[in-house]
Amino acid sequence: MTSIFRTASVLLALITLCGSPAAGMAEAQSVSEKKPMQFGLLPYLSTRRLFETYAPIKFYLEKTLNRAVVMSTAPDFRTYTARARHGDYDLYLTAPHFAALAEAESGYRRVSRVTRELHGDMVVAKNSPIRHIGDLKGKIIATPDRLAIITIMGEHLLEVHDLMPGRDVAVKHTPSHNNAILAVVKGEADAAVVAGFVHENMSAKVRAKLRLLSRTTAVPSIMFMAGPKLSEEEYQKLRAAMLKFTASGPGKTFFEKTRLGNMTTITDRDMQRLTPYVRHLAKITK
Repeated sequence: MTSIFRTASVLLALITLCGSPAAGMAEAQSVSEKKPMQFGLLPYLSTRRLFETYAPIKFYLEKTLNRAVVMSTAPDFRTYTARARHGDYDLYLTAPHFAALAEAESGYRRVSRVTRELHGDMVVAKNSPIRHIGDLKGKIIATPDRLAIITIMGEHLLEVHDLMPGRDVAVKHTPSHNNAILAVVKGEADAAVVAGFVHENMSAKVRAKLRLLSRTTAVPSIMFMAGPKLSEEEYQKLRAAMLKFTASGPGKTFFEKTRLGNMTTITDRDMQRLTPYVRHLAKITK
C-alpha cells in the first residue's frame, strides 16, 4: 500500500508541475487551430544564416503568443518586397526604407526596430593599394542587391567624391552582403560596401583579409512591421511581445550575438529620416 500511495503522490506532483494531460492536450489543440504567423526575413544574408540568426525570435514568439511561427524569405529584394505588397507576411523584418514604403503603400503597421544605427562599411583587401575613395576610379565595387539601402548609401558616398556609379566605378550587385564581401576576398571586386554589423559579424579569418576604407552616413536600422491581415488584437499582442524582446530580457543572447543593440519603438522621426531613400527607391523601381 505504501508503494501505491508513493506512486500516486509522484503522479500528483507531476500533474501539479506540468498540468494535467487533458489541459496539455487542450493547449496543444489551441495552438494547432491558430493559423501560423508568417515571419518574413529580408534576404540580406544567406538563407541558412538568416534562419539561424532569427530563430530565437521565432521561438520566443511561439512561446509568448502561443502560436506557430513560420519563417520564410525570398531569392532577392524585389521578390521579397513584392510578396510584402501582396500581404504575405504577418511579421515583416525589413530594411528601413522598405518599412517606410510598406507603411505608406501597403498598410503595414509599426512594431519595433533595433536601436543600432545602420551605416555602410566600404572595405578593400587588406593589401590593396587603394587608400582613398578617389582611388576607386576605374575599379569594381561589389554591393548587395540594387534595391538595398546600403547600396544606395554606398553609391551616394561615391558621388560625394565625384565618382559616378556605372561610369567612373563599375558596380557589381550581388545576392547578399556576404557575397559582396567575398567578392573582395576572392579578387572579383576591388572594394565592397556592406552593412557595418554584417562586416563585424564575419568570421575573424575573413575580416583579417579586409581593410576599412570609409563609412557612409547612418540611418535607422532593421525594422519589424505588422502585416495588414493581422487583426488589431493580434497586432497589439505582437507589438507588445516584440518590444519586450530586449537585451536585458528574452533577447539578451540574440543581441549579444548580432550586435544590433536593443529593441525599441519606431517613431515618426525615424520614418522622416528615410524620406530621401524612399524617394530614390521609387525612382529605381519604376
